[in-house]
Amino acid sequence: PTIAYNTITDDRQENLDAEYKTPLSIAVGLEYMIVPTTRVAGTIEWFAEQALYQVMTPEPKEMLVGRSSDKIAVNSQNYLKVEDAADDVVNFAIAVEQAFNNQYKGYLSFRTDFSTFNLNQEETAYISNNLDIYHTTIGITRKSKESELAVGLTYSFGHQDHLLRPVNLDPLSAKSETDFLFTSPGETSAKYHALGVIVGYTYFFK
Repeated sequence: PTIAYNTITDDRQENLDAEYKTPLSIAVGLEYMIVPTTRVAGTIEWFAEQALYQVMTPEPKEMLVGRSSDKIAVNSQNYLKVEDAADDVVNFAIAVEQAFNNQYKGYLSFRTDFSTFNLNQEETAYISNNLDIYHTTIGITRKSKESELAVGLTYSFGHQDHLLRPVNLDPLSAKSETDFLFTSPGETSAKYHALGVIVGYTYFFK
């Protein structure tokens, strides 16, 4: 069988302006003392939709794509532009603070980080994350007259069965001469796991 080997000509451009937009967000929170030693807090935050926009646009230059025997000319401004968009989402968090004595307090929390990835745009947004991620945190603080020490762990996890795959880096696939990076889109699955360590120290100046 015939195998087509794709090659890409790099159009290096420097000192390009970039603009990244963050959507409007509105948050409300509430803290409630169940008993003098136990407090519960919660918050909810809404993020507005962000329409498709160009983060960075290269200068219009001609670049060649394809095999050395049959390359085609394309415009860098069309192929190498960076775009982003975001759907509106609502995230929430809840936490519990438990005082064990005058020195030690324990904390337990859970919060969401839902994806703002926009699947309804005509163009694909390449910056936005397509995973809904959940975070759980547990920690403890020790307070003295002069300072406060806090230590904790954060575990984050997420899973997506239908992750959009706009790029397919497979040079051995049999493709036409005009194929570029984005000609074999599809779906894949992904898992996300992360563990973070929290250490904080506060010194009280007299």
